[in-house]
Amino acid sequence: MDHAMVMREKLSAFVVTYNRASLLETCLRALSFVDELIVVDKSSTDNSAAVAARYADRVEVVPWSPTVEETRAFALSLCRYGWVLFLDDDEILSSETGPYLRNNLAGWDADILAIPLRHYILGMHDERAYYWPEEHHRLFRKGAVEFIPTVHGGVALQSDRVASIPAESGVCIHHLSYQDVASWIERTNRYTSRPDRIQVAGETGNLIRFAHDQIDYWMQRTTDPSCDDYPAAVALLRAVYDMVDRLKAWEAERGLDGAALFRIIQRNLVPATDGREPDAEIRDHDGRGHRQPRGLRTRQVEARQNLPGGEAAEMADLRHSLNDEKHEEMQATLVQLRATEAQLRERSEAARKTTLSLTSTRDELDETIAALAVTHNDLDEARATIDETRAMLDQTQAALDRTLATLDQTQATLDQTRAYLTKVDLEAERLSGSARLFIRQYLPKLRRHLSRRRA
Repeated sequence: MDHAMVMREKLSAFVVTYNRASLLETCLRALSFVDELIVVDKSSTDNSAAVAARYADRVEVVPWSPTVEETRAFALSLCRYGWVLFLDDDEILSSETGPYLRNNLAGWDADILAIPLRHYILGMHDERAYYWPEEHHRLFRKGAVEFIPTVHGGVALQSDRVASIPAESGVCIHHLSYQDVASWIERTNRYTSRPDRIQVAGETGNLIRFAHDQIDYWMQRTTDPSCDDYPAAVALLRAVYDMVDRLKAWEAERGLDGAALFRIIQRNLVPATDGREPDAEIRDHDGRGHRQPRGLRTRQVEARQNLPGGEAAEMADLRHSLNDEKHEEMQATLVQLRATEAQLRERSEAARKTTLSLTSTRDELDETIAALAVTHNDLDEARATIDETRAMLDQTQAALDRTLATLDQTQATLDQTRAYLTKVDLEAERLSGSARLFIRQYLPKLRRHLSRRRA
């Protein structure tokens, strides 16, 4: 059965590539199940375009740009079908993805699907690392997603009908991103140099605290406590990105221009003139040039000063030179003023935060004092209650003492009664014995006597 009939709705896919011929073929082969495959090549200098032509239904070559975000919106405009799947050229779908999408795409009550993504950094994927589990919105109905040109801005969701493909399904994107530390650093520098980028949030005004916080943050997302294993290494790489991003923001906030400052340093280190001039290039009437010794140039300048108009030309050159130096000095001063302004702004912000903190602390102290006053009153009441309770306890103790004395008297009476009862028991036992003896001795006689009288 044709897979388009099973899916009911046709699926377009696009890939943006640049100089990734070695990965692109695997990426495109894993997309063989889609109904339309489009590749946008950013003027690759390897054979990426030729590789794309073997697998794609359409290949478009566009000018190079440093990041992929600028190109995705254009690639989307080329897609013809209602569902769209997009990948980068270093992303490869798992073998389970094609059959899964063919069998399930029509059954989802959603406009956007999030697909699990497995990063491979330094050549490997480790589920203990900070980047797992992770999922990206890569499959959507047209109109449900808008691409944002901001670096790492992701996509703007235009629908709240979103579903996630479970990781246990085996469906995922294998992201073969950074093969070594050098490639991570190169891309970090490239991405953080883009003015339109998502900048990392965190504590401002304390660069060192920020660096420690980022390392701690990414380490806390790992499930490996070791500080010298792969998860720690990639967590540190991720923190390095954040630190570079923050330092470039710090640099921009101060308006620092290192090139202008270096020119000032050069001018201050070397005197403007030491009486010697570099060899000048002389242009003949035929346009050919040759170097002229310094002494000869000096003599010609002196001769030119003696010619009519030579002094005016020399003064114009001098004014031009002075204007250039003044312009550079003004630029350097502007740079320094901008840096000073940024520092003052930062100090003002820190002072404002300190003032807010002190105000908050003062309010907390006032609340604490009020609470202490209430507590003091409560303690006074508790102390009075304790005194009353102590008096009651003293009274109770006296009553107990009297009761004990009564109990002692009662115990003595009981002892006397017990002794008397013991005597009574002994007397009763004696009388009982006497009665039994009397009955044994005199009862037979009494019976004989009574018998004689009846006779």
